[in-house]
Amino acid sequence: MVSNLRGAVLMTGLLGLLSSPALAGPKEDAKRLYGEAKAAWEVENDPGRAAELFQQSYVLHPHPGIALAVARTSLAAQRYESALDAYALYEQEKARMPASLRVDVASEIEEARLGIVGKAPAEVAENRTSPGGASERQVERLQAIVDQLTALSVELQATATEATVETAPIEAVPPTRSAVAAGGTLPTTTPELDIFSEETRSVSRYGQPLLEAPATVTVLTAEDIRMSGASNVPDVLRRVVGVDVMQLSAAQPDLSIRGFNRALANKVLVLVDGRSVYQDILATPIWATIPVMLEEIERIEVVRGPASAVYGANAVTGVVNIITRAPGTGSNLVHLEGGGPGYSRGTVVTTGRHGDLATRLSAGFQQAGRWSTNEPVLEDGPYVSYFDDPSRALGVVMANGRVDRRLGEVGSMSLSAGYSGGISEFYVFGRMGDFGLDFDSAYARADLSVGPIHVRSFYNKFVAETGPFTRFAGEESLPTFVDSDTVDGEVEFIQQFEGANVDHHIVGGVGYRFKKIAWGYLANDGANADEHHARVFIQEEAALGDFTKEGWRPFRLVGSLRFDRHPLVDDPLKTFSPRGAAVWRFHDRRSARITSGTAFRAPSQMESYLELYQPVEGANGYAVQTLGDQSLLPERVFTVEAGIHDESSDIHSADVTVYMNEVRDLIGLTDVDGSQFTDVLPDREVIAAGATSFTNVEGVYRGFGAELEGRLYPVRGLDLYGNVALGRISQNVAGTVLPESSMSTVKVNAGVVVRTPWRTDLATHVHYLSDQSWAERDFNESGQVEITDMPIPGRTVLVAKVAAHPLANEDLELAMTGWNLLALAEGGSFQEHPLGQDVGARWFGSATWRF
Repeated sequence: MVSNLRGAVLMTGLLGLLSSPALAGPKEDAKRLYGEAKAAWEVENDPGRAAELFQQSYVLHPHPGIALAVARTSLAAQRYESALDAYALYEQEKARMPASLRVDVASEIEEARLGIVGKAPAEVAENRTSPGGASERQVERLQAIVDQLTALSVELQATATEATVETAPIEAVPPTRSAVAAGGTLPTTTPELDIFSEETRSVSRYGQPLLEAPATVTVLTAEDIRMSGASNVPDVLRRVVGVDVMQLSAAQPDLSIRGFNRALANKVLVLVDGRSVYQDILATPIWATIPVMLEEIERIEVVRGPASAVYGANAVTGVVNIITRAPGTGSNLVHLEGGGPGYSRGTVVTTGRHGDLATRLSAGFQQAGRWSTNEPVLEDGPYVSYFDDPSRALGVVMANGRVDRRLGEVGSMSLSAGYSGGISEFYVFGRMGDFGLDFDSAYARADLSVGPIHVRSFYNKFVAETGPFTRFAGEESLPTFVDSDTVDGEVEFIQQFEGANVDHHIVGGVGYRFKKIAWGYLANDGANADEHHARVFIQEEAALGDFTKEGWRPFRLVGSLRFDRHPLVDDPLKTFSPRGAAVWRFHDRRSARITSGTAFRAPSQMESYLELYQPVEGANGYAVQTLGDQSLLPERVFTVEAGIHDESSDIHSADVTVYMNEVRDLIGLTDVDGSQFTDVLPDREVIAAGATSFTNVEGVYRGFGAELEGRLYPVRGLDLYGNVALGRISQNVAGTVLPESSMSTVKVNAGVVVRTPWRTDLATHVHYLSDQSWAERDFNESGQVEITDMPIPGRTVLVAKVAAHPLANEDLELAMTGWNLLALAEGGSFQEHPLGQDVGARWFGSATWRF
């Protein structure tokens, strides 16, 4: 009866975990248990203990490969009912694996069934109905399992088809290899790497392990996000090596990778499930307008290095792809948090599956107080605020919905839409300074996958009124309106071909993008600023060399090529983006890579069409005209990088990268041309002190750097991570080399997460950046431009979080978080940009209920 009990416990526990949050530990602990189970099987020759350890591993990291290991070790230990239960789980879940990974276990199930039928009489005598046969109860149980396996086949086909769209609708995921089910009955014939190694879908538009990715990638999981202590996505990304997050206000962080950060940073492409979310008018994301709640994010993939060969314009120094949970996965939840200054956030997520249909709905809100107020807004005073409450930096509401449906055996489709609206404080370019934004932003998207073909289209809408956050009463020259529409469509083809000596993985596609804008700062309010863009791209990955005994080829060569047609760029070579890479997997858990490629950033609509008279701060009565230029060249970057990725033990992972960037045609502003000095402008009652315009800056910027990151899991329940980024950028103008010091030379991140046996999790994170010096434009009393060096001292952000689960099933989580705790001390706050506010501390409590 022991085997019956263990089988019942296994089935109850594992099936329960399919709907529970399983917050007690991440997959690193599961990986360690998996290693112990392998040792029990291979060294100790103890299949019973191996089965128990595999079961514990599965509890922490439910994966069909582990379920198969449980089944096979249980079968070897003659625990036949436990084996049947685990085989049933494997059959239910194996659709998560590519088709080429799945194993036909019918003969093994039959062996387990015959094992039960042929049990010793002592184990079944009390229930037998005929000599030598199985009991009626056992026959009924076996028949139920057979019926269950049969019924699951329909659901398996549904899930297998939907898997190409659910997690990241950008791609139709083709088959790849797996370690677990290579054939045979031994559960550990291949390393567990394919179970536990992180996978990226953002480098090549299809899934591949980090060991084979032709770029430098960091993956943040839902568990990383939960314990980060962050209240928004950019603060989560502070822990990523090479990433620079800068807050000028509490509502609008700016993000860069490997330097070139600034207000309205525009060299990192931000995606949500593969959909671009940057505002075309500025070529930068306004984070408050993105309707994604932290609790519905499955993972975030950060690709460092140029990616225009795959994604086109704006993927200059990297890509951030925010991948949300697939409909029908995970649990429903309600999350509330509140604290200071003026901070609160709430989220509701509900998800479900009904046959071929899967849904996810979410809604939320977020509010945040300002870090500081530059000008006092007093009743009957000289200044007025753009918002009714001048102490608020952010106040938004958000909603999201997505429906996925399987289309028989043909393919699948997905429909989604979202909305974000409210107010947000943000800093605009140059000396324009602090603005308020009252906006409505929405999107609608449709995806269709049929075999290797994936069709995607989306529509982004952004409407806003904006103006200086504080201004003199009666000053109405700068408040304006924005109305932007973007339509994007793409057809993509992904296919894998296996040959005797070479395996090929091909992805290609064509796309179109339409941009329409009305904005009071543009010439004729943007009447002539409509743009039509087109693109075509292709990539081939060739896997070379004889198969190793673990089932993979050691060499990979990757070539990517993309051409983007921009209506204002006549030279096709300026929007031509090649990339080449070689990956050598010289060990089953170690690989080396070298990558070289180019990328470009197309001029934004503001840089092309702007026509604005900007008042000169500190020189009353003067204004400078700022103009766009439709002849601007795209910014271009050429990068070479090399790296080594290491996952050679069960308790660590590491990556080392060195790189060189060369940037040309950087877009900036010219000096003010005072020859256009005129009399009083009749409609503005100011004197025009001259004109400045956007231009391609002379010279070449070169950056060199090294990045080291590692994670360590020395004992169960303890996770450590750390990374260091070293970098330097210089500008070469006609042979004169000048340092570009707005990038910190040294950036360090470190963190500890502890999961105690008492249902309490602890986390602390430290982020350090060395000092910077910014060369900022300023105007003198006559309205002429002066360049001023503005230093920023080194700064440290300290974060701590305590999360408790008072209920045994861990459905309820209560937490306290402190962010930037050093700012609580006198003089502890700091600027991250010389024109920004002092960044203060944030503290809040939270409650999360999963059901």
